[in-house]
Amino acid sequence: MHRMILGFICLTVLSLFAPFNAAASSRGVVVIPAPHVGSHERTEPIPLYDRMIAVVIGIDRYRDLSSEHQLGYAVKDAKGVAQVLRERYPFEEVLTLYDEEATKSRIMKILQGDFSKTGPEDAVLIYFAGHGITRSTTQGDLGYLIPYDGSLK
Repeated sequence: MHRMILGFICLTVLSLFAPFNAAASSRGVVVIPAPHVGSHERTEPIPLYDRMIAVVIGIDRYRDLSSEHQLGYAVKDAKGVAQVLRERYPFEEVLTLYDEEATKSRIMKILQGDFSKTGPEDAVLIYFAGHGITRSTTQGDLGYLIPYDGSLK
């Protein structure tokens, strides 16, 4: 059994440490084309997404894991990511689940319920900080995220 700690962001367009120019667009991430050499024309931003939503999950305390498998930094990391997304990027919604809130059923409700309303021009960011596990299958290795009520078995 392989145990791993996961913290990932599934949206590579954003760089959490790059400044965002809120005046460029009130909604979505934009690309601002560089002006042609010698041109004094002002370029208009090109919106990339209609709206942006995120779910941030952090789990330190697992209901069914022994004390040696409890974490001490995943929730703090997740809260930091949520804060940066709210303060520096134009996310319409940032949903958070920490510790006992992050059950399998609540995570699935968000992914299959709340996010099912997204359209093809929307951006969805998922951040997970907590335990994960890799299993070998006939299709190759598959990774699984462990919710609060999950197990390493």
